Amino acid sequence: MDYYHNIPIPVIEVSIADGKILQVNQAAIDYLGLPEPDIIGQSNHTLFHSPTSLESSCLICNHMLNKSTVQSLKLYNELNDTLYLVNIFENKNNPHTMFQTIITYADNMAPIVNNKAYILNILKEREAYYYKAHHHPLTHLPNRELFVDRLMQSIHNSQRNKFGFSLLYIDIDNFKNVNDSFGHTIGDKVLIEIGSRLNNATRKIDTVAHLHGDEFAIIMEKIKHTYDTQILVEKILNVIQLPIHIDSHTIHSSISVGISQYPHDSSDPHTLFKYADLAMYESKIKGNNTFTYYNKTSNINNYTS
Repeated sequence: MDYYHNIPIPVIEVSIADGKILQVNQAAIDYLGLPEPDIIGQSNHTLFHSPTSLESSCLICNHMLNKSTVQSLKLYNELNDTLYLVNIFENKNNPHTMFQTIITYADNMAPIVNNKAYILNILKEREAYYYKAHHHPLTHLPNRELFVDRLMQSIHNSQRNKFGFSLLYIDIDNFKNVNDSFGHTIGDKVLIEIGSRLNNATRKIDTVAHLHGDEFAIIMEKIKHTYDTQILVEKILNVIQLPIHIDSHTIHSSISVGISQYPHDSSDPHTLFKYADLAMYESKIKGNNTFTYYNKTSNINNYTS
């Protein structure tokens, strides 16, 4: 929200899950005439109701869940006895929140139209900036920073929904040999292909990230049983082993995978990372092209991160 702090249009960021107001800019504070502590954490429908009913305005969240276009609703704020036009925008950088801009309904339509165009332009610019900052420039997969954010979100969701998840730490076996034999241009294309295969082999609810170099990571969501993870990992191993055809070259690859499990192994994101990395080293010791679940006998001396 720092990006919007100084712009003149009132902007509110709201959680789609529970309708709680997460952040507001100064223009929104001034417009509502309420101190920031009285706004943050409030339920969105505490501030905004349908003008014909004081029922909770879940319309807002329903619009965002069902449509991706800009929505406009006429809503009433009983605290300052004012009708507002609330424009709703999806947050493409975070599917769990949405943006709202507000303008008094009595204002003429010109500033309302300009309001929409202006905020859409800002959101578009911010989306491009956010994407560049949070995705690997080669594979365009989420980078480490975004992966950690997704990991924290997975922990939060799992605590609420009582599901577990698995974290996979992946290293391409003998990737240095690919660069040495075929050059870095071919090596980069191999990384792109492996990233694409990992992404296609997983489910839509999972997160595949390119951490750096030849290392990737995956969050496998909603895991009930250990064998659920095993089925998915075996699928990934088989897909990665398929020959990679680049230009006139045929390249064979494999990966070593380490697995940590939430909440079985830890509920701390850094510890889950460390345990999955340790388990990956165990896979290397076994001889590559395999996966290993973290266990307390993993050799801590192999951990170098």
